[in-house]
Amino acid sequence: MKNKRIKKTIVAVSGGFDPIHVGHVRMFQEAKKFGDELVVILNNDNWLEKKKGIVFMPEEQRKELIEAIKCVDRVVLTKHKKNTTDMSVCAELKALKPDIFVNGGDMTKNNIPEVPVCEKIGCEMIFNIGSGGKMQSSSWLLSDYMKKMSEIKEKNENLKIILGSQSPWRKKILEKMGYDPEVIPSYIDEKKIRFKDPIKLTLALAKAKADAVLLKIENRNSGILIASDQVVVCNGKILEKPNDEKEAREFLKMYAKYPAETVTSVVVINIGSGKKVYGTDIAKIWMDPIPRSIIDQYISTKDPFLHAGGFDYEYPLVSSYVRRIEGETDSVSGLPYILIEKLIRSVK
Repeated sequence: MKNKRIKKTIVAVSGGFDPIHVGHVRMFQEAKKFGDELVVILNNDNWLEKKKGIVFMPEEQRKELIEAIKCVDRVVLTKHKKNTTDMSVCAELKALKPDIFVNGGDMTKNNIPEVPVCEKIGCEMIFNIGSGGKMQSSSWLLSDYMKKMSEIKEKNENLKIILGSQSPWRKKILEKMGYDPEVIPSYIDEKKIRFKDPIKLTLALAKAKADAVLLKIENRNSGILIASDQVVVCNGKILEKPNDEKEAREFLKMYAKYPAETVTSVVVINIGSGKKVYGTDIAKIWMDPIPRSIIDQYISTKDPFLHAGGFDYEYPLVSSYVRRIEGETDSVSGLPYILIEKLIRSVK
C-alpha cells in the first residue's frame, strides 16, 4: 500500500516591509508556527510609491533580505502596476491558495480588502500576530530617521565646509549630508604623483590636493577642508580616468570578468587649528557583461572620461548591468559618507 502524500499547510503574510525591521521578523516567526510553509507576499515598488510616495529600499533588496530569514520558505513579489488602484494582494492569494493568511497587529477583518477572496478560496484569516499589537513600524523608523537627518542638517549647515574638488558627485554627497560646501578645485598635476599601491597613491593625491587648496584660502580662522581622490582596482591593475576611447572600452570589458574595487582616500583639515586627519574606504562592485553597442553608446556620451575606472554605476546606460555592490554606494561615487563624518568629528 502506497503512503498517502501529506498536504502541507501553507501560511501567507503580506506587506511592503520597507525597511524591514525586527517586528517583521518576529511576525514571520509567529506566522510560521501555524503551518509547514511560510510564503511572504511582498508588495512591489509600484505599490510603495502609490501607498507612501517613496521607496526607501528597492524591491529586489527587500526580497533578498526576507529570503535570507530562516523561517521564510518563499517570497512572492506582487505585480502591482504603476499608479495602481488595487492596493490588495487578492491576485496573489488567488494564485497561491494558502491555507492561512496571517496579519499583523494593526490589521482587522474590517480594514483589509482580502476578506472576500479568503472566504472564496477557503483560507483561514488570523489577526493580531506579533505579541498583541504593533511593536515597530517601517513608517515610524523612517519618520525617526528623517527627524534625525533634519537635526543633523540644521547642525551641519552652520559648519563652513570647503571641498577641494570640482566633482559634482562629491558636492552632491556633502549636500545630502546637510552641508553647503564651498568648492575650490586644486588643479594639481596628478600624473606627477605615482605609487603602485592604490591606498598610498590616493592618500598622496588627496594630501597634495588639500595642501594646494589650503594655499588658496584667504580666511584661515575657521572651517573644514575636505579633499579626496579615488582609483579603481580591477584584476590587480590601478585604473584612473581613461585616457582615450580604447582604454575606456578595455576598462568596461574587464568588469565582466573581474569585480571593480573603488579605493577612495579622504583628507580632512580643521583650517583654524591646522589639525589634519585622513582615511581610506574600499567598496567593491560586480557587473554583468555590457554589450558592445551599449559600451559604444556610453563612450559617445564622454561620461567615462569623468570617472576613475571609466564608469558611473548610476548612469542609466550602466546601472542595469550592476549586479551587486559591497560597501557604501557613496564610496563608489567618490566620497564615503561614514568615513567623512568620522573624520570631521575628529578634527572639530
